Amino acid sequence: MAHDAPPGGVHAADDPVLAAVFDFVVDYRRDAARGRARDVEHYVARGPAVAATAIRAEFAALQSDDAGGDHVVAADSAGPRVGP
Repeated sequence: MAHDAPPGGVHAADDPVLAAVFDFVVDYRRDAARGRARDVEHYVARGPAVAATAIRAEFAALQSDDAGGDHVVAADSAGPRVGP
């Protein structure tokens, strides 16, 4: 899951969890645009184990966004939201 971060973006050396979530969001949005979004465990398996909770939280938030819901992530959910 290697992607170039945008200028000023997250880099793996800065925070590996945020970098993994960034990669997940890129992959998920690409898959969804092609009509081939996968289940959360597919994306969790592709990232580092340390980012599993954050990827699951972001996946739930993206699902809520896609369903037209309000984007709310629990305060104790492993960190800030990353992505569109």
